[in-house]
This record gives sequence, C-alpha cells and structure tokens, in this order.
Amino acid sequence: MRSTVIRRLALVAAAALVAGTAALTPVPAQAADATVAVQGPTEVLLGSTAVSADFSVTIGGAATDYAASVQVIKKTVKKPVLPTIAPKAALTLDQPLPVTLNFPNTVSPGRYRLTVQALNGTAVVATAAAVFVVDASTDSTWSQVTKARIYFNPGKSKIKVVWAGPAYLKGARMSFYYQKPGRTTYTKIGSKKIDSRGRVSFKTKKVMVVDGAPYVVKVGNAPFAPGFVAPGTIDFTA
Repeated sequence: MRSTVIRRLALVAAAALVAGTAALTPVPAQAADATVAVQGPTEVLLGSTAVSADFSVTIGGAATDYAASVQVIKKTVKKPVLPTIAPKAALTLDQPLPVTLNFPNTVSPGRYRLTVQALNGTAVVATAAAVFVVDASTDSTWSQVTKARIYFNPGKSKIKVVWAGPAYLKGARMSFYYQKPGRTTYTKIGSKKIDSRGRVSFKTKKVMVVDGAPYVVKVGNAPFAPGFVAPGTIDFTA
C-alpha cells in the first residue's frame, strides 16, 4: 500500500493579533478608596509560533501592589493550556501599567478573562477584569498536527485518511474530495467527524486511483477554530 502526506498549500499567513479594545468600568471591592481599570484587545489570533498581547492597567487610590491572573470562561478542551503573564511592572499610581500576556501556539482557543486586583498589603481593595477571545488560526492548527496522511493502492480501490491534530477540533467534520480521471470537478467520497482527541480515520468509497489525481481535504469549523482546506495530489512515488 502506498501513501501520501497531506500538506498545506497556498495558505495565507495569519496575523498575530486582531485588534480591538474594550474599556472596562472599574469594579471596586469593599474599600472605596482604590480603583482599577483594564484596557486591552478583545481578540487574539494564535500563530504558528508564540504571539503576545498588551493590556493596560491603571490603579489609583490606596494601593501598594497589584496581582494579575487569567481564568477560562469558555473552554474547548478538557484541560486547556492558558496564556502566561509576563513579569509585572512596578506599581505607579494613576499611571498606565503594561500587562503582557504570552500565547504559545499550544494555548487552547476559547474565551478568557484577565483579572487585576489592587492590593493594600495583602488585602484586595479593588478588582477589574477584561474578557477576550483566543482564536485558532490555520497556522496554529497545522503546527499541532502530528499525522496527516492518505493511504491507497493504484487502480480501483478505497483511500484511507488518517489525521491526528489538536483536540479543540473535536466535532469538526473532515471530508475528502477527489477529482476522478477525466473529470474537472471534485466528488466527495468520504467524511467523518474528528474525535475528542483530535483524531480521525476513515476509508472513502472505491475510486480509480491514478498517479497525479488531485484531491482536497476539507475540515469544517469548530468553536474558536475556523475550517480550512488542504489540496494535494496522489503521488505514487511518495
């Protein structure tokens, strides 16, 4: 049996960060003599390598320090990988402070919240939060694919599709389209949904498998992860 690797072709590189800023009203704690405000992007687009997003925090009143943390609001996998927070800047009251979040390509898509607490000693005296969405891109998805291959025999036979990628694609349908010899259009000859581990394996209907025949693998949308297509050709020498 012969096989061909499913490859990316002519894919547009994703932007590292989709801009959009939301100003949040400070949410004071019991003490009314401290304030916190957070501003930052409302959406972050993952890439094939790490990207970052800069938030701005302004703290006023009776605060001596601050703490920042990230929480998951809507997750796409059982154990999500969260963005990390860069070392914080020293507190300067009533001046914007940078809070940078780092997003390796392995961060799980979903909805998150950055929470900033103003502290007076160890007491929390004011809190504010910014909600943002992390979207996967084709680049970040492909960077986590560990297997993408088709298996076939020359002549009239079925084609087997094997895929192992990120778990957040669970539920998305993978379809295989084939251009039969002498045709100019593609025919869908098989499909199956990706499982909870990000894997799928299926066999297509029987077709005449010839060297150089074009095919397209199409992956449907998943939450926070857009669908994409991967065109290729049957290669008897691969």
